[in-house]
Order: sequence, then C-alpha cells, then structure tokens
Amino acid sequence: MHYTLVVTTCHVEVGDVSTWTRCYNGTVPGPTLRVQPGQELMITVVNTLSPDQNMHTEIVNETGFGEYVNLTQLQEPYNFTAEGTGSLFGLPNTTNLHLHGLVISAASPADDVLMAIKPGSAFNYVYRGPPHHMGGTMWYHPHHHHSTAGQANGGMFAGLLVEDAPASLPPVFMEAEERLMLVNTLDVRFQRAVARMSMDNLWQTTSNATVTLVNGTLEPRSAMRSGVWYRFRFVYASMFNSLRMALRSESATCQMALLAKDGIYLNEAPRVVSCIWLASGNRADVVVSCSCQGAPECSATFRSEWGPRDEHEFRVADAHWDGNPVTRTWSGDVFHLDIEGDSGSIAPALPVFRPKMPCYLADLNSLSSEQLSPGNRVNVDLFWTQTMSNDLEGGRTDAFDHDVEYNEIIKGQFGMMFNGTRNRMMSDEQAAIGTLP
Repeated sequence: MHYTLVVTTCHVEVGDVSTWTRCYNGTVPGPTLRVQPGQELMITVVNTLSPDQNMHTEIVNETGFGEYVNLTQLQEPYNFTAEGTGSLFGLPNTTNLHLHGLVISAASPADDVLMAIKPGSAFNYVYRGPPHHMGGTMWYHPHHHHSTAGQANGGMFAGLLVEDAPASLPPVFMEAEERLMLVNTLDVRFQRAVARMSMDNLWQTTSNATVTLVNGTLEPRSAMRSGVWYRFRFVYASMFNSLRMALRSESATCQMALLAKDGIYLNEAPRVVSCIWLASGNRADVVVSCSCQGAPECSATFRSEWGPRDEHEFRVADAHWDGNPVTRTWSGDVFHLDIEGDSGSIAPALPVFRPKMPCYLADLNSLSSEQLSPGNRVNVDLFWTQTMSNDLEGGRTDAFDHDVEYNEIIKGQFGMMFNGTRNRMMSDEQAAIGTLP
C-alpha cells in the first residue's frame, strides 16, 4: 500500500479564525490512511515548504511570553549543544513523519523520529508490521523536534486505520457503519505564540479563540438511523487540553459502549460507558446507538464537560499552573447527531467477546527483573527542581510529604533522566540512548 503526503500550506477559516497553516495534501486534517495487518506500507513525504532560516541561538523562557534566555544558561544542566538548532519551537518548515500506534521498527526508513525532511526534499518511508497486527484506530503526525508543536497542532495530523482481520470481531461490529472523528482542540493564542517563537510568518490571525474542531469544522452534524449501531473512531490531537465527552439529549435515548482505547481492544468488549476521556494522542473506538422517543426524528450532542463542579474547584485546579488554565479539559459541544427513522426501533443487544490478543500484547507483569535481559533494561530517573520555596528542604529531594497539596510542590521543573543522561532532545545530534527489542 503506497501513499504520498505532500507538506504544504493551506488556509483555514473556522469561526473568527482566518489563518494560513501547514497541512498534508491541502486539507486539515490530512487524508485517512488504511492498511491491512501485515501489509507493507510505503509513504512518500514531499516537503514543499520554503527553506527556513531560523538559526537563532536563543530560546524563549518556559512560558513562551517572556524575555529570551541565552542558550549557554541551559547547555550545562541539559548536556547539549544547541548551536544552529533554532529556538525551542524553531525549524518550522523541517518535518518528518510518526505513525502513532503501529507496531513497527523505529529505525530508518521506518518510524525514525530523529530524522529530518528539510524543505525542498522528500523521503520514502517503508513500514513492515507483523501479520498478526491487531486492527485498530491509529493516527499520524510530524514529530521533528523543534517543529512538532507548530505543525501537528496546526493541522498536520490524520487517521491511520489498521483493518480488522476477517471474522476477528462479532458481525455486529464488523458490519457497523464507521464514523472517523478527527478531533483537535485549538488554542489559537498559544498557536500564534508558538509561531512567533519559531520566527514563523504563519498564524497571523488576531483571534484568541479556543475551539474544538471535528474533521476540521466547528460542531458538525452527523446523520444516524434510529436503533442502529454505529462505530465511532475518535482521534484526539491537542496541546495541553483534554476532552471528557458524554452524550446529552432531551429527545433521544442513546447507548454508548467502548470497544478499544489507543488502538487496543479491551480484554473483554464492549464495556458500557457514560463518558469518554481523551487526552492528547488518545484514541477511542465507541459503538453508539440512539432511538427517538415517539417522534420521527430527534437529536443528541457529544458534549465535553470538565470535572470541577464550581468556580472554587476551577481556581484550585488552575492554581497548579500559576493560574494559567492551559491544561483544562475543554468544555462545550463537540458535535451533534441527527437521528431519524422508526421511533420505536431499539438497537439489538451487543454480544460480549474476548478479542484474540497478539503476542506483542502479552502481559509481562508477572516477570521478575531476573527474567529480563540486560538489553531490555533502561534506567529511568525522575527529578524535579524547585524554583520557589515550598517548605521542603533543599533544591531537590527524593521524597516529599504526601499531605502537602500538589500545587505546593510543582513550583519548579520536572524531568526524566535515561541511563544517567539528562538530555531533553534539544540537539540535532541527539542519538537514541538505548535500543529495546
């Protein structure tokens, strides 16, 4: 199976947002890719963007809205040389491709996120997955360090579907009509800041909207027949946002059950659910059926609502991030269902089944450390550095009082060290720190 993705610019207009952004094949989101389990997948990525000249050796501060920080201040603690890499969100027109969720090699010409497709060049990716690959909802997006935020959050993402093997699911699921819902929450003010930090001339819009789009549109409507099961494949892309979607209706009776999360079928499926949690990168396969209550037509809405119950809880939660609510679950209507048909029709009961799990999903929790080969081990250390007093002793500590409120201890920086290396992928020369079979 061979696809071609052309990276170019395109114009986006939604609500009061009118801007140029980067996209695949002229659309936001990009085209849906489909592949059979075990089928060789080839993707040619053609980068038609203009050469970028972002060679600044400065980086904006952590918030993105303050004074520049000289990179020499960061080289020693993070053990990297940043000369020529641009700002934190630099190299806006250099790209690559990451297939999110497939069981494939991370070595070139497959899913190597450390390679770069520079402006005016192209690359032929070749992916070979196992013949027993589980069917599921995946997605793809660029993953070149320094440009991922501007590109992926700006619209360069789309669905990648691995077809279910024949007879791998009960007929009601195999035969259900599918709806692919590519959802992204777009914080335009933040996206514009990323563009400016990249010395990028796109995203010139003056809008400060935060909107959730489905397949590139605001609150689209999807037609359904009463009493029929549909399979919704959700893909969620965003920066610092999440969704908590539930079905709301005053005129319809709806049922919703979860089949899979992140491209993996549940051990026992389906599971009746009342809401769907989606953080950035999450996918969810959900079967939905609605019936009208004594009327020839009715409607329902997928609405995202956040956990806090009042303004006090909102303020407490926001205080975790110095009052900046960028990590909130987005609240509002996501999309609508228009149901029509026999008002008395009710969807048949769903059979419960246990999917056949491929060997790469074997449960390894029972293994002892002695049963792991040295090549399968990576030492991971977590650290945090405080930047203001929180009544704990020292600049770093390995333990803290669990009775202290969470927002009292995150006034600093968290990070990870792999095999003793505290390198945050800030260097173009960054190499893999280990290889896991």
